[in-house]
Amino acid sequence: MRWPGDSGECCCAGVGCDRAVRRVPGVAGCRAAAAVEHQMGVLHPLGRVATSDEVAAAVEFLLSAEAGFINGATVPVDGGRSALALDPESTDPG
Repeated sequence: MRWPGDSGECCCAGVGCDRAVRRVPGVAGCRAAAAVEHQMGVLHPLGRVATSDEVAAAVEFLLSAEAGFINGATVPVDGGRSALALDPESTDPG
């Protein structure tokens, strides 16, 4: 049963490197973190990874009154990576 005012959305965040990657052991140095961020960015049509602020902005919008008629949606915040329709990290050619 659906109640007035209820809403159910899903924000699917893509890869972000602004904080999490910089805490990974072996990637703590700025040079290594920048290299990982670049490698991950190549996998995205926008050519970069998301910032936590970009993901937060999408969630904030979904929680706002402006998104009041959006219901049951899955919103990818992944720089277009999901639009590729295949996993660019896959080693399977087929």
